[in-house]
Amino acid sequence: MNRCVHPARALPVLAALLVTCILALAAAAQERAGPATGRDPKETPGDSSAAKSKNHIRVGVDLVRVPLTVLDPYERLVTGLGRGDFRVFEDGVEQEILHVHEEDAPISVAIVFDKSGSMGVGGAIQAAQLMGVEFLRTANPEDDFMVVSFDGRARLVSGFTGSVEGLKTDLMFTQAKGMTAMNDAIYLALGEMRRARNDRKAIIIITDGGENHSRFSDRDVERAALESSAQFYVIGGSGNFLLGRLADKTGGRIFGWQQHADTAAHIWSELRNQYVLGYRPSNARRDGKWRKIKVQLRVPRGLPKLHVFAKSGYLAPNM
Repeated sequence: MNRCVHPARALPVLAALLVTCILALAAAAQERAGPATGRDPKETPGDSSAAKSKNHIRVGVDLVRVPLTVLDPYERLVTGLGRGDFRVFEDGVEQEILHVHEEDAPISVAIVFDKSGSMGVGGAIQAAQLMGVEFLRTANPEDDFMVVSFDGRARLVSGFTGSVEGLKTDLMFTQAKGMTAMNDAIYLALGEMRRARNDRKAIIIITDGGENHSRFSDRDVERAALESSAQFYVIGGSGNFLLGRLADKTGGRIFGWQQHADTAAHIWSELRNQYVLGYRPSNARRDGKWRKIKVQLRVPRGLPKLHVFAKSGYLAPNM
């Protein structure tokens, strides 16, 4: 005897079969396309770091920015040059310059001020005070400043601020005494530079160049400086080997106490009229090594011999 299944009882069975078929088809499609994470089907969980590494390398090394100053034989600033007037080499290999432009953007400045006992000799402290105050006085309102002073220890006088009146007062009432922890002061300033609000950064060191009481070595300071994007300008201290290297490697300069009657204005003029050269290095290795930079000029016809001051290298990323 044949039995008929009532339509109402057949619907749940058909629905279950339909769901089963849909799930089977979806599983087959996922197997062909690979997991939903986008990882290669043959890749094991332990290979995920390799995939990330490949993606990271594909991005490439960041653009290298080289701030530079061009002076004529009379140390007057030369402006108006273009990309075709420059050549740049990294470790001896010429690089393609992507852009060269003149930049007058706000600057975050750290003043590192020597108030140790040796500054009390020959009126150095008074010259340093006048230099520091003049530097603050001739700043632009968009710039911001911090001050680190040092004798036998380094002290943060003020974090970054756009108000300079209090800083000028602090400098003018400074007394020279004690030992000299210059390296510690520079290291402290570099640490505080991480709080700077502006992309452009400069560290102005006003000192006679003495050092006899720091915890940080020259090597510690130089390494920290090269990891920073700050340019170093030194007033006084021309006989200190470390200060010379910092100025040279970051594209800054060293000025003697009496080299320019208007040293502060001269430094500001250089900072306000710098070129910024940009290139993407052909060496894309992220090995953390020092890369040497050499900038050359194609001097336009009719101009005298020009001098270029640029940072002499950078530390490649290591990750």
